[in-house]
Amino acid sequence: MEKDIKEHTTKTEFNTMIIVSGDCDYPNAGKMQYLINRNPHREYSVIIRTYWRKWVNSGEYDDEINIPAGGKVTLGCTDTGGPNGTEYRREIVGEI
Repeated sequence: MEKDIKEHTTKTEFNTMIIVSGDCDYPNAGKMQYLINRNPHREYSVIIRTYWRKWVNSGEYDDEINIPAGGKVTLGCTDTGGPNGTEYRREIVGEI
């Protein structure tokens, strides 16, 4: 599978951000993504939009994630690996 889904850099208007840190635990599985709350005094409800692609199929969906003040939440890998793997790109689209 061609690796042309680019990793997302989070917009700075949000108090939360997505970081990429380390490899996933299985071969060709991409990088691990985390949601980080940069505010140590306030929790947020964050809307994460995930774009996915597997072969010629693709789509997107939104998840609402509650993150505590100063917290870190695992979002998942950027790729599930293998010849039948699915690629993922995530971005923050809302925060309350």
